[in-house]
Amino acid sequence: TKALEKHPLVQTVYKIECAPNEPEFFRAHGNQMLNQWRPPTLESVPGTFPSIRRVVDYLTMSDGTHDPEGARWLLHWMAAKVQNPGHTRLTAPVFHGTPGSGKNTLLRPFMESLGMSNCATVKQKDLESDFNAHFVNRLFVFADDCVPAGSLRSLSEQLKTYITGDTVFMNAKGVKQLEITNRAAWLFTSNNENPLIVEKDDRRYTVFSNKLAITPEWRAFCRSLWVTGQPNTPTEKFWGEMRAFKHYLEHLQVDWDFIDLPYANVARAEIIEANLDSRDSFVREVDAVGFSAIAASAGVYVPPEQAKHDNGYLFSYMYRVYQKWSEHSGYKPVSKKFLGMKLRRVWERKETPSVVYFPPDKPHTVPVNERARESIARA
Repeated sequence: TKALEKHPLVQTVYKIECAPNEPEFFRAHGNQMLNQWRPPTLESVPGTFPSIRRVVDYLTMSDGTHDPEGARWLLHWMAAKVQNPGHTRLTAPVFHGTPGSGKNTLLRPFMESLGMSNCATVKQKDLESDFNAHFVNRLFVFADDCVPAGSLRSLSEQLKTYITGDTVFMNAKGVKQLEITNRAAWLFTSNNENPLIVEKDDRRYTVFSNKLAITPEWRAFCRSLWVTGQPNTPTEKFWGEMRAFKHYLEHLQVDWDFIDLPYANVARAEIIEANLDSRDSFVREVDAVGFSAIAASAGVYVPPEQAKHDNGYLFSYMYRVYQKWSEHSGYKPVSKKFLGMKLRRVWERKETPSVVYFPPDKPHTVPVNERARESIARA
């Protein structure tokens, strides 16, 4: 069947699907469908799964603090997918933390519950490739250790489509592009400080970040679930827990309202903070401590008699300060035009034919650092 699915003639005559509980060949919407879905082989058996639950609780901790609601969100998200395997999930969990924390250990029972052949594991190079046929037509995609900072912006829009789109385009070598039904749920893991672009109004990502150092005891516990010398082979005890976990997910009464939105926690707020546009961060800091304080901390001397006006500060001086502030804060500054567009949206301004002024300084002060003193002395 695998060879048949890959044959160019078959992919031209048939539309490809991964439709749970449908036969291998069926008709839908006037098209002959070739179904890649295979029934899961893992048996569902009532029981307990203490090791799996321990991993869930560990991964959803917030740097050492147990978060019961975070664990509940993740379990309900998994149950929703197992109970409705052909539906996308409009939110995607992101596990952000230390290697060896047990992320792969949790995902094995979840993928077995959906059927391993109905799931795909991808790396960074897969997301950057033009060809996606090996993962886009699956029920679940595990994006392992994605994505490095250099690719965040370029991949952000593509990931939006993969996570929330009703349809996606499947690209295979030597075969014309096919539009297929999107049935995939996504989950990301990353050890990078800034794993994904999560914007302020984002509705796609729930972030779990447990960056505790891995102890020898935790490492030994995770290893105990796998056959010695065979890291991809579960022990009999672990198989038993996986069967019980599948039964639990199949019968859990899902709180749909809870999982339809990302889970709001400290980890998610920190990622949003890390992805603020340089202009957003600059405006927020000026609002918090005042423009003169920002100028001093950036080491820029702004002569009061030239920069300050009854209506505010001259934009030309504000841009100089913004450039230095960006340099010291690790941002790449935008052009004067784009900074001006932002400031016009957030601050009241006064204009003359040749000059733009922004708000008067706030009555906040911060100590002038040595860099600022040197700048003032040189001036």
